[in-house]
Amino acid sequence: MKKMPWSICVCTVLMAALFSGGCKKKEEPAPEPLPEPVTKTEVAKENVTKVKDDVTAKVKELDAVVKEKASSIKTSFMGEKADITADLGSSLTDVKAKAASLDQKSLMNYMEGYKTVIAEKTTEYQGLVDKVKGISKMELLGSKGRELTQQVAQYKDQLTALKDRYQVYIDKLKSMGVDLSKYGL
Repeated sequence: MKKMPWSICVCTVLMAALFSGGCKKKEEPAPEPLPEPVTKTEVAKENVTKVKDDVTAKVKELDAVVKEKASSIKTSFMGEKADITADLGSSLTDVKAKAASLDQKSLMNYMEGYKTVIAEKTTEYQGLVDKVKGISKMELLGSKGRELTQQVAQYKDQLTALKDRYQVYIDKLKSMGVDLSKYGL
């Protein structure tokens, strides 16, 4: 029996040695660093940017719709360009007869249409005059110069005719008692 306590003692020491050394642990890779914390302001900035982009897209969409509607309204209130340019082919007496048959609203529409067309033609005329001034005297005598001076003369004649017909509509409105001073006339 004496052997037993000794063997128990040796077994206990061996077991203690085994357990105290322990098992070798596998080395775990270092954990990936955590992303920087997202703050509330960063989230708010992202949301604001998204909303801004959405609103910008919607505004562009609505802008196109508004421009289209405004254009259609403008043409319904103004005399059509085709009608105005057709008046150029008519004599002044024909234009006076046409103006006599129109009501005040139609006359105002034609007047506004003429104002627009005259402004456009004046801009085009001025562009041609600037071109003529910009070319040399030699070029002015050449085919290019003759062509430009013919165009300038055509635009000048068209502007004169437009202004004469415009005046017919203004005179008719004045005869109806319309105060044209608020229209800059």
